[in-house]
Amino acid sequence: MAAAPPGGAVPADLATAAFSRQQNLVDFDDELVRRQRCFVVGSGGVGSCIGMTLARMGVAHVTFVDMDTVATSNLNRQLLFTPDQVGMNKVDACKQSLERSHAFRTSAAALHCNAVTRWADIVAEAQEQHMTAIFNGCDHGGFFDIALQALARALDSPCLYTAASTYAYTYQVDSYGTAAGEPCLLCTNPPAHSISIDDFAAASGAGRASEDAAGAITAEEALAVLKRVYQSEHELLPGMVRRSIAAASDGAATLPRTRGAVLRFRSALTGEILAELTPARVLAHTSLAFIPADPKPDTSSVGSWAVVCCMGSMFAVNCWVQRLAGQDVPPMTIANINAQRGSVWREQMGWDSFKFHPEPSDGCTLCGFKAPGMPAEEVAAMAGAGGAAAGG
Repeated sequence: MAAAPPGGAVPADLATAAFSRQQNLVDFDDELVRRQRCFVVGSGGVGSCIGMTLARMGVAHVTFVDMDTVATSNLNRQLLFTPDQVGMNKVDACKQSLERSHAFRTSAAALHCNAVTRWADIVAEAQEQHMTAIFNGCDHGGFFDIALQALARALDSPCLYTAASTYAYTYQVDSYGTAAGEPCLLCTNPPAHSISIDDFAAASGAGRASEDAAGAITAEEALAVLKRVYQSEHELLPGMVRRSIAAASDGAATLPRTRGAVLRFRSALTGEILAELTPARVLAHTSLAFIPADPKPDTSSVGSWAVVCCMGSMFAVNCWVQRLAGQDVPPMTIANINAQRGSVWREQMGWDSFKFHPEPSDGCTLCGFKAPGMPAEEVAAMAGAGGAAAGG
């Protein structure tokens, strides 16, 4: 997709003068920043603020991706949106606002789509625009996060991956490079499939399952459950199901109807999915509808506000700039800006931050270090204990 030029003609002297203070910063490489081409996947409370910050820093290009439209409830914290844009596609509103008020030397593009089902469009945009940074503000789940980092590692040009998420008073930022030997998201926070034996019990009308339920789960039944959970008919699912059942039941074509067996099936299925999300294979998929979404509780009653969205987004951009400059950045940071709860407003603005430097280990399908999926001995131990923690 061709990028649109910035809205209106920005005088050359303004485009230069606007960044004079930034250029005066010690150890800040303005020329390096202005060459960056950034992919912002998810254009809500996190993504819109990230895009605005990137434009105010003067990166070369920003592409926004989202499938949603602007709602009135977005206006308190999604900084690029204005009341007259309610009902617009979020990506079009982001592009419009960026070009109108924030882009002095930055071009912008909008891609209104479901990034999971239209993965081919995501890959094409990343390749055509020669993206050097991917910012993930999408809440689809852990497997999609892995796919985006695999995409960052698969591109011809070095591409940094940064993700940010918020919940009430808390934000989390993940920051990863692509150099050999660096840990990846799969090393530090591997995704887990949430399917359980109760999903199979519900499908058969049995309600919650007992550990000693009679019969076995066939490949057809397992596939039907996955199609319902995924809401997808993806062509890879039947083969994944058959191989996962065989791996979980010593080569048999059916799966014992027990929590331990379903736990083994789930672990094998996780490995099947991750095998498709490697840098070598992720570019070839036209759709990622074979990956599950994380369970999403209704967060509308939890609340969200501008401070946590702005702080999380800007901290994500800061981590990216530091990593771009070759500085040491923790792969994961979790911050709580309401660490000291109280009835007085000033007491509520507490602060707590946790930084994690996990060490990679051998065998990772994404970066070459850590083996995906649950270790066999852990599966056996949990299955022996009834698997209640993971199976229920």
